[in-house]
Amino acid sequence: MIEQYVPLFRSKYFNICCDETMDLCSGKNAGKDKGEAYFHHLTKLIDIVKSHGKTVMMWGDECMARPEEAKEKVPADVIVLNWCYRKEVNEWIPKFYSDLGFSQIVCPGCSSWDNFIENVDVSTGNISSFAAHAKKYGALGMLNTNWGDFGHVCNFNCNLYGMALGAEKCWNESAPTDEEYDGAVNALVYGTPDFDTVSTVRALAKASETCNWSRFVMWHSDNCLNHKNTVLSYGDGLDVDDAKHNIDVCLTELSRLEAHGGRSEIPGDIALAAEAIALMNREVLYANGVEGYGDGATLQADFDKWLERYSSAWLRGDKPSGLPRLAEFIKHITEIPRKA
Repeated sequence: MIEQYVPLFRSKYFNICCDETMDLCSGKNAGKDKGEAYFHHLTKLIDIVKSHGKTVMMWGDECMARPEEAKEKVPADVIVLNWCYRKEVNEWIPKFYSDLGFSQIVCPGCSSWDNFIENVDVSTGNISSFAAHAKKYGALGMLNTNWGDFGHVCNFNCNLYGMALGAEKCWNESAPTDEEYDGAVNALVYGTPDFDTVSTVRALAKASETCNWSRFVMWHSDNCLNHKNTVLSYGDGLDVDDAKHNIDVCLTELSRLEAHGGRSEIPGDIALAAEAIALMNREVLYANGVEGYGDGATLQADFDKWLERYSSAWLRGDKPSGLPRLAEFIKHITEIPRKA
């Protein structure tokens, strides 16, 4: 595959990835040393890529887990992609690669995966702290990430704050993230100079805590595919009242957006996220058998109407990709074993 891909790009860089090897040596290589198996495979890939005159890039988590082997076996000209998605990135993480002598690019993220809207509070701390440490330890630069776990339900326009912040911090890691900055994002990114879209995005991220998408999908799979009988959690320290409150939050923000004429492209996509988070909170209440939320037919009909608009927004600028699979899931989202 590498031999086929290398000629297709002019870039001198080639990312071999090689991260998150959770199942290493758990199959036919069970019993073998994980570090030995990993670096045997890794160095073979590095040699192939370098034979084509390319600079190798790779995710660094396995090197962090095995620093002595990494120092010994990974060539010094390999660029390590250093990722961490916590709200505050500890300084020792970029210092680690600096001390090993590797060139690194730090990789924060928009914190939008597993949900319909980005989490601005998390991404601001993540991107800002990583950028500051990157400058201190001489990183080559920053690669801001936007992952799409469990179907990539978060629309591109619902990631814009984190993307803009990543660009801002790449140019000036000490740039403030204050009300003036948020005002600039409202005007220049969202196109709403007279409306505080940023506060809406923040409120919706908070409202999604009781209906985390990945938590729901994994629970749904356990109960519908693996025939388990597990309880769907509202989230740490959260309960049914929080879910009900979050539905009200979504409806309030949706009303604010629509009152502002918020069905143009970017505000319209954020409004779709608000609808989705309200629906998902209803879905969680329905799954837990909460009184007053037992009308599955109405809930499914509301999901179907939302899906039609969501699909149109998806296809406005993107290929179908995983949309058919996601749509099939949404069309059967209420077919779950409800709590008695």
